[in-house]
Amino acid sequence: MNHKIEITVEGMTCGMCATHVETALNSLSEVANVRVPDWKQGTAIVSLEASGGETLDESRVRTAIESGNNYKLTGIRAIAGETPELKSGTNTDPGPEPGPDTDIDLVVIGTGGAGMAGALEAARLGKKVIIVERGTTGGTCVNVGCVPSKAIIKAANYFHLAEHSPFAGVQLVRQSLDWEQLVAAREELVAELRGEKYEKVLQASEGITFKQGAARFVRTKSGYPAVELSTGETLLARRYLIATGAHPHIPDLPGADTVGLLDSTSALFLKQKPESMIVIGGGFIAVELAQSFSRLGVRIESIEARSTLLSAWDLDVSVEVTRLFRAEGIPVTENSLPVSFFQENGQKGVEVRDRDTGAVRRLFADEILIATGRRANIHELNLSAVGVNLDPTGEQIQVDEFMQTSHPAIYAAGDCTTLPKLVYLAAKSGKAAASHAFAGTAVVDLSVVPEVVFADPQIARVGLTEVEARERGLEIIVSKLSMAHVPKAIVSYKKDGFIKLIAETKNNTLIGAHIVSENAGELIQTAAMAIAFGKRYGFTVNDFRDMLFPYLTEVEGLKLASQTFTMDVARLSCCAG
Repeated sequence: MNHKIEITVEGMTCGMCATHVETALNSLSEVANVRVPDWKQGTAIVSLEASGGETLDESRVRTAIESGNNYKLTGIRAIAGETPELKSGTNTDPGPEPGPDTDIDLVVIGTGGAGMAGALEAARLGKKVIIVERGTTGGTCVNVGCVPSKAIIKAANYFHLAEHSPFAGVQLVRQSLDWEQLVAAREELVAELRGEKYEKVLQASEGITFKQGAARFVRTKSGYPAVELSTGETLLARRYLIATGAHPHIPDLPGADTVGLLDSTSALFLKQKPESMIVIGGGFIAVELAQSFSRLGVRIESIEARSTLLSAWDLDVSVEVTRLFRAEGIPVTENSLPVSFFQENGQKGVEVRDRDTGAVRRLFADEILIATGRRANIHELNLSAVGVNLDPTGEQIQVDEFMQTSHPAIYAAGDCTTLPKLVYLAAKSGKAAASHAFAGTAVVDLSVVPEVVFADPQIARVGLTEVEARERGLEIIVSKLSMAHVPKAIVSYKKDGFIKLIAETKNNTLIGAHIVSENAGELIQTAAMAIAFGKRYGFTVNDFRDMLFPYLTEVEGLKLASQTFTMDVARLSCCAG
């Protein structure tokens, strides 16, 4: 019989914190299993290995939890007797009983990925759903995010390839770029997908009613939450799901409101191609758009506040991406902060200050694109009136792993919450919220979350960076394989980039993967599965290395990177097993 220990931890503020604590405790050899049932309660339940004794060494637990984190160990106690396995939480607040005036099970605010997934799941469970939208149906992804941005990225890559064929004897002739036609085609694509994947889906879904209007929360006379629409209608439901997404953030600096700055939305639908553009920001949106506009013939200068682009990624990745930008002819000015914006001689200008020297430069361009982050669309919802707490920044809704807010009848999902801003995670969280609200099940697991930047080459990651792993006190081994050793990359003349794998030496399982390559977005899911299978089934680096991978595929690079942990792949023949 495994012994159970309850550990109390201060400093957890979201579901991701719970995942961090679970990972830290799982690193202890005597621990068989860890679960944080509710980060808001600050407790973790630990099952010990049968041979591990009946308790944990406090100093080792403290080191695991507190090393490199803002968490604090506050208590360890044994749980008397056998503790049953913890299951997903169950919402015990029944809400108002359905009746003549209250026959709505769920009101969803927002029709993006999170809102649609939540509404469809609730309808599948036989619930009556009303979904509310204040703007255009479909949310960020289809209208102003993933779809139009990937369309311009692909177009830019084709245009670039016309003059940059890597194959000797194959030189294409670039014709012309019809900017207006390019924008019009993208708008047509957006409208088509919005109609097929959102509007028609809602129309065909029994149990879901669509209403147009802005929403805000109010309290009924009984004190229960209701949603008031800008049309004057009030909706009372058993449960609510906030899925209002986020919008681009423009910094509050002198001149920002008068110059006519671009954000990631307006930049995608410029009616005329600018000759020059300053891109401020170094995250994935800034990287994707800066390279795309550059390849479409716009003179770009990239301004980044930190020392590299993608500074939140693994250091090797951020250094490589910055190098590739410069090699492609895109200047990157690092360690520089915008101070003010202005107009002069028909151009837009920005003053930037060097963070190290304090020197100020004035830069000019036809357009200035701000891509420094997004803010949740929550401040018109009147959340304080119904007791929904925000995170410490006051800019996002705080949720637990069930997507439940501080009010038990109100859920939130997607980009308006503390979750990573990824559309596929938004959809999963919306579905999980509805499932938990009406079936008492479903948890959003953030332990394996792959991400992709659709630059060229693509950039992808999953799991821990090398720095994060070492800060947690994990003993690791690192493999870094240049794409110059991957046969598919060699024959494609696409040798820029690398595959970097991080494994924990204790159990030889993969805990991180970071890839820069032509098809990194396709490779990363295989790495993500390897990490997930390591956590659940003990899948090791050796298992990864011994698998058969088809020859002359880029994913074969993962096998070669696994071999690189223990050997020099430069000494292998092309398809050595």
